[in-house]
Amino acid sequence: MTPALLEGSRDPTTAVRVLNRMRAAGFALSVEDGRLMCEPLSRLSEEQRATLRAHKSALINLLTDTGLSTPPPALAPEVRCSDCHHGQPATPGDPWSWH
Repeated sequence: MTPALLEGSRDPTTAVRVLNRMRAAGFALSVEDGRLMCEPLSRLSEEQRATLRAHKSALINLLTDTGLSTPPPALAPEVRCSDCHHGQPATPGDPWSWH
């Protein structure tokens, strides 16, 4: 997680990013009886716990509103392609770099 995600935010796109990052880290988030659930709880770092606390209500709303027990698809995938190197810094003089 990045420090920017630790700040409390009511922006739903931030909640989606948090969900996607937790999912990518191997966690499953769900809502049971109005409570945010995270599995496996034993693997959560302090930073991840702080992030979940900061965005708890937005995460609950997002998971409840969508009816999903897993996060919705990413708004924009955070992927680095090893073939074309998109999403990586441009290299001066490299014709295949994004500028």
